[in-house]
Amino acid sequence: MAAITGSRALVLVALLCAMAAMAAAQQASNVRATYHYYNPQQNNWDLNKVKNRGTGAKIIARIVDQCSNGGLDLDYETIFKKIDTDGRGYQMGHLQVDYKFVNC
Repeated sequence: MAAITGSRALVLVALLCAMAAMAAAQQASNVRATYHYYNPQQNNWDLNKVKNRGTGAKIIARIVDQCSNGGLDLDYETIFKKIDTDGRGYQMGHLQVDYKFVNC
């Protein structure tokens, strides 16, 4: 009986760790965001509020690609250009942004 209780406790700990990891993935700060030419309205991905850390410009956006390094690829016309209000992101090839998931 003790072995069953121990394995249940192990499963519970694993579930709690997974839930904590999912909660942490709901938002991020100081993320490198690059741009590409996507057509995000044709992709049914989650909506995110994205904020340019340099200028404070914000937009609700559909993110269509997340880089393996944890950064975001933003569509140039519909997202990147709108929050790159001072043109520095285009000049540098990326922005530093904060994002969080929002309800669709």
